[in-house]
Amino acid sequence: MSWQTPYPDGAKDAASIVLELLPKVDDYRSKDQRERLLKILAKLPLAVREQYVQLMQSERHDDDWGRLGEELAELILTEMEGMPSCRDLPDEVIALAKTKFLLSEADSREEDYWGSSMEMESLFGLRSYAHDFFPASAYRGPFLFLLRSHPQKGIAFIIDLMNHATENFANPRYPMEYVDEPAEMNLRFSDGTTRTQWVNDRLWNLYRGTSVGPYLLQSALMALEHWLLELRDSVPSAVDSLLLRLLRDSNSAAVTSVVASVVTASPKLCPEAGLVLLRSPECIILDKMRMVHESQSPGRLMEFMPQLDATKKIFDNERKQSDAMEHRSKDLEVAVLNLQLGTTVDRVHAVLDEHRASLPAPEDQNDDVRSWRLALDRMDLRRYRPSDRITEPLNKTSSQEGGDAQHVAVFIEMQPPDPDVQEMMDRSNDEYSAFNRDIGLLMWGQGVFEHNEKMTANPEEWREKLAVVQQLSGSIDETLGGIDKASSARAYVAAVCIRDHWPELTSSEQDWCLTTTCESIAAKCDETDQTSCCQRYSMSGDRPAAFVVSALCGKQLSESQRSQVIRALAMALTHGIDEVAEYAASGASMHLWGVDSQLAIRCINSLARQAELTQQLFDAERRKAYHERRPIGLLKRDHVTSIRLMIEGGE
Repeated sequence: MSWQTPYPDGAKDAASIVLELLPKVDDYRSKDQRERLLKILAKLPLAVREQYVQLMQSERHDDDWGRLGEELAELILTEMEGMPSCRDLPDEVIALAKTKFLLSEADSREEDYWGSSMEMESLFGLRSYAHDFFPASAYRGPFLFLLRSHPQKGIAFIIDLMNHATENFANPRYPMEYVDEPAEMNLRFSDGTTRTQWVNDRLWNLYRGTSVGPYLLQSALMALEHWLLELRDSVPSAVDSLLLRLLRDSNSAAVTSVVASVVTASPKLCPEAGLVLLRSPECIILDKMRMVHESQSPGRLMEFMPQLDATKKIFDNERKQSDAMEHRSKDLEVAVLNLQLGTTVDRVHAVLDEHRASLPAPEDQNDDVRSWRLALDRMDLRRYRPSDRITEPLNKTSSQEGGDAQHVAVFIEMQPPDPDVQEMMDRSNDEYSAFNRDIGLLMWGQGVFEHNEKMTANPEEWREKLAVVQQLSGSIDETLGGIDKASSARAYVAAVCIRDHWPELTSSEQDWCLTTTCESIAAKCDETDQTSCCQRYSMSGDRPAAFVVSALCGKQLSESQRSQVIRALAMALTHGIDEVAEYAASGASMHLWGVDSQLAIRCINSLARQAELTQQLFDAERRKAYHERRPIGLLKRDHVTSIRLMIEGGE
């Protein structure tokens, strides 16, 4: 069997034998044999077409085939063995995919499909079947095979899939938390027509796998991009018109971002599509953000994760090859610059001038508008001038006269921006410097605290770091599952000084470290948000603060300081964020027994009482309807005040 002879002599007999054998291995003990037989059958869909279609469309409750139909459908829709079916039975595969992938109106009335706040599939109108698409890849699913064998049907299927998913995302059937709602943007074509699409950064980054979304959709978009780039190399004249079709027929910026990728890769081949994207500021801005997130692409992260499954290695390698493409480090701004090097230069300038003409009055402009003005300047070659900088000759080639012709690169530089834009840039540079300072202090503190040699933090710099963090603002801002980076830097440095350098500190430095530790713990000690409570976030400063606060119980402290420390210890052990409480318990087990065994016993008894009371409340909640039950985090809050008083020595 090969691509030249997909059905060699004996193919029908082989497929018939498989159909005879399958019912004999339809049990849990014969999974391997059943999988091997189904893979053989999947290679020969037309050999026994009628029985094959009947099998792939059957459901688990069917008496004739049982689980066999579902397993064949999974093989066709999620694995590379689906290629022959996509080639020979495209309509049947597309119909099967829609049945398996999409939630219908009938499904929405079934309680089983009411998603939780942590699920994404139902939010996009997809069944949980989409879980089988990890890791996402252009080779995963039927999409690329359909595009290669039946381009028109493959394109229509992907557009239908994305339109269905995006419409559900924009108008969710189910209550969802922690999900950013999309906004509308308009694409304007050269003939004056427009197309409204739903857009946000989640949708725009789906095809790169750098935003959270169903792997099914990621794989479909990756396959679309892969095929479009193949088409660019084989039939370059067809690319621009096809990209325009995608922009016109889709309601989703997820498809538009794939178009933007192809335009960025080959702007001269798709000038019309490039002009459509240029007319939409959202496309330019979001693609800049996409480029920034390229370092987080799954293919790069997979390098640190061993992969033992040979098939999944193929998917991983496909992603790595995709990540290595030259245009990943570019964005639409670069594509617009390149469009000005050809016949579309005047049309590009006209669009840029339209954007400038639509800007609000200078007194009404904010930093977002100024950033957009700066982007317009970066994209406009009229804002550039030749630089005095000249390189050495790049190479030498023989001229027609037989001499050597030297090629020299001449650099161009953008003219200085307007004063208000320059002021914004200077202010941003100051904020960036402060950000780098805070991150540097935080990474030093975490590296020394965790004895992490990979962070190359020099412990001898503690006095210098302490002096710097004491100058930072003392206000604490909250983030999801922790506290802000500046406060975390203060807390980490304070924890290092308490643990490693307490005798060397002055009394004022000791007081600062103690106060910083207690305040870091108290900042979010009563957290009830479910996601924050279960968040793992070791960079947040309340974690090391919770660990070292028990060590302060063994220091020589004033009465008021000791009360402050024990109160902070009580808050840490009963903290609303689980990880902070774990750090506190670990620190207490290490520090308390040797310095205050009575306090250690009191902590244990108090936590045991908390567990007992929480269990009683939990048992009562279990008797309620599921949607009326309170989460465990809220149950703990009911008696946290009394438990903290017990730890502090009260009644």
